[in-house]
Amino acid sequence: MRHIPTIILLLLSMATFAMANDILTMEDADQFIQALITPDGDQEAHIDSAALALAGRLGIEYQGAPVKFLIQYDLDPAIKRALRAGDLAKDLEIEPLADGFSLLKVLVPAREYAQTFYFRGKQLSSPADYYTRNWQQIESKYFHFRVSDSSDFNNYAAGLLDAFTDSLIARLEYSEAQRGILQKEKIIYLLCHSTDEMKDITGFESRGIYLLANDYIVSTFNNHQHEVAHLLINFKLRKLPLYTHPFFQEGFACAMGGRGGKSPQVINEIGAFLQQSGFLKYSEIVSLQQFQDNNPSLSYPLSGIFNRFLLDSWPLKKYLAFYRKHSGTNTRHRGRALTLSQLPDSSEFMNYLNTFNQTAQITFPEIPDVQPILSGDWGEIWESESSYIFRLKGGIRLTPPAPIKHFNSQEFAEIFPDTPYQSEQYLLEMTADEVKLFNLYSATLDAFYSNGLSTQIRQIKNADGKFEFAISKDVFPHPITAFTIR
Repeated sequence: MRHIPTIILLLLSMATFAMANDILTMEDADQFIQALITPDGDQEAHIDSAALALAGRLGIEYQGAPVKFLIQYDLDPAIKRALRAGDLAKDLEIEPLADGFSLLKVLVPAREYAQTFYFRGKQLSSPADYYTRNWQQIESKYFHFRVSDSSDFNNYAAGLLDAFTDSLIARLEYSEAQRGILQKEKIIYLLCHSTDEMKDITGFESRGIYLLANDYIVSTFNNHQHEVAHLLINFKLRKLPLYTHPFFQEGFACAMGGRGGKSPQVINEIGAFLQQSGFLKYSEIVSLQQFQDNNPSLSYPLSGIFNRFLLDSWPLKKYLAFYRKHSGTNTRHRGRALTLSQLPDSSEFMNYLNTFNQTAQITFPEIPDVQPILSGDWGEIWESESSYIFRLKGGIRLTPPAPIKHFNSQEFAEIFPDTPYQSEQYLLEMTADEVKLFNLYSATLDAFYSNGLSTQIRQIKNADGKFEFAISKDVFPHPITAFTIR
């Protein structure tokens, strides 16, 4: 990873030391609002040139959004029409901020409406560029990180993001030119320390979001592959409608990048259970209304495993055409309506799930009748050709041979508030009904089994009160014997 100045730093530092005559005035603000509410207004003339350059660096364009920088950073269309017609009155307030920035508040009292805009000097900037202007800057192969708290960042997680990007570059069949653009221009990743910072930057108290207007990933996770997946498929398509049917938009991101701190494998296993158990079937979430009526904890993983099925079954060209076809320029339609007749027969999907189940990372083989490769007061571990077999008294923590220094796991502090963090990478926990392997370095649930999410109930706890199960070797970056266990 490099901690050196780049062209991005140069662009972001331009005009930081604004002179007094570069400060936003009420006249400037009013001209900006007039440009916003006028159908043919020259809105880009009011936008900071460096911010525009960053927003356009990857060449992603959206139909229905003539000024990409203003996506979700604009006045409500109904408010615009009313202001233009003179049916509503507005109030403008300007608040000076640090480093030549200003905050413009647009208030419409009659509608109890308010919108805010950030300016650098006299030009429109973004809350992201204001709040992260002094954050630490780090570069990797494909990413330019801005980091709020350096103890949240580690090179291991950044390496996982680069490896994930390489895997999707291959899956989406990028050209060498496209790969080169990503390496040169970078995916800008804003690593927030808290959801309060997320709200300042995005307006939402979420854990992560992909800002279409800037092609920024904003997250409290240092390895948020789900949001990166959104960007990477948009970069593959380059020019697409602004809104995509969530069955495909979220389904693709879940299939490839997992969701909410759960790995792709874990999310897809949950989706497979939902379909095979009949708790929720994909046929019940194919319409936009059906998808929105179901809890995201159900609709997202189920659409994820179905999209993985399509990606494994269809030629890529067909999948991308289908994805684009089910995109639209407004939130209500999002492209053509999706019907079951457009999708493969359900029997094909069920056969796929039977094959997919063979890739489960947590299994329950017999304990070998040989000496374990590791043992301690915590229990024993055996080795098979593909798995490590555990018999444990309780949860354990695993520290790798070269632990990451100067990194603090917020998740560890939440789980063990009175225990000092000692660079552990994995937390392996189990109950009579569940097994969880949590990667503290990437804040990801890497492997998971639950009797409540399985069509076949397993006995995890034996008659002696010990927990018996196996985890695939592929989950661990080192042989289990290299870890310190406690």
